[in-house]
Amino acid sequence: MYFLYSGKRFELDKENIFHPKHPNFLGGEPFTATETIKLSELNNEDSVYIINAKVIVDDKELKEKVAAYTKKIYNYSDKDVALILEKYPLEMSNKTIQQVDLKKSILKKTEFKRVIKIGNLYNSVITYVIDVVE
Repeated sequence: MYFLYSGKRFELDKENIFHPKHPNFLGGEPFTATETIKLSELNNEDSVYIINAKVIVDDKELKEKVAAYTKKIYNYSDKDVALILEKYPLEMSNKTIQQVDLKKSILKKTEFKRVIKIGNLYNSVITYVIDVVE
């Protein structure tokens, strides 16, 4: 689950960009990623805000690590790996939307989507939505 930054100052509708490390499910060093966080709604009357976050793993680094993994595990040639990477899409991303009630200090709703597409080797899309019932 995505945890909000505490102690950071966000302005309404302004994108904030960070460069965190992202876990490498292939093993080895974490991936370099770009995270964009935006405070998209702020309701002062009800003390509710909505924040959107998106994390995308660096494409070049993802391709390099998938190529190395594919060669190691499947014993593919450089030519076979190049064909796989050319033919099939690679993507690793997370998208999160959270609605928070500051008066009650509770998370009212969260939506999360994680996409991992590694050519024809592995594809996964996880989506969940949680509504808090008061």
